[in-house]
Amino acid sequence: MTAQWFDTHCHLDVQDEAGLRTARTSGVGHFVVPATAGISGRARSLASKNSDVHCLAGWHPLFLDSWSEDSPSWLASILSEDSRLIGIGEIGLDRPTTPRTRPRPPVDEQEPAFARQLEVASDIGCPVVIHLRGAFERFLSHVRRHPETVYVMHSFSGSAEFATRLLRELPEVYFAFGGVAARPEARRVHAALRAVPWERLLVETDAPDADLPSIGERIAALRGTNADELARVTWNNARRAFRWRIDSTG
Repeated sequence: MTAQWFDTHCHLDVQDEAGLRTARTSGVGHFVVPATAGISGRARSLASKNSDVHCLAGWHPLFLDSWSEDSPSWLASILSEDSRLIGIGEIGLDRPTTPRTRPRPPVDEQEPAFARQLEVASDIGCPVVIHLRGAFERFLSHVRRHPETVYVMHSFSGSAEFATRLLRELPEVYFAFGGVAARPEARRVHAALRAVPWERLLVETDAPDADLPSIGERIAALRGTNADELARVTWNNARRAFRWRIDSTG
């Protein structure tokens, strides 16, 4: 039997359900839909109707307009009340090394919301999905305060050396790779991909419309294995990373 894929980061809430059906047909068996500004009503609706769809709550560092002093208590409350929510994300810090078109707050303005969301995750014991662009040392200064938390590094773009540092300092850190890692020219990401232990490796699309099996085949080749084996390993890893809400069977 062909192994199924677990897409740990896909924006299904910005497409119609035809995309979900197509992904299932191609062999994707679980989907995690992140939030950018609190919670996506569309993602919650999809999760309520589809047992293979799971969603997150939280504030992306570039979508903090709706963040307020009441947001941490709201976040803790909704996570405790809604079993469709399996963690906090995507949260983090964003300081790119190349110009971007989207206006962004300075990193020091992103940090308070990031720190508070990490505190909520630590208090209730849920995993966090991390968006990180640059600001690596600032990021480390925050996560070191919560080493017990499960961290899922979404679309990891750091170096192999930084991945090794995270593995050394965070007992339960996972690294998700997607379309960027499948590009032939992405040598830095390839080095990081090869440095991550099998038991900490995840796959994702970060998409409404990317083909995870196709991405997985290219990532498998970079790891010197086949797609079925990569799907099996990353499926088990994802279930372990999100075990706070996803049961361990199936």
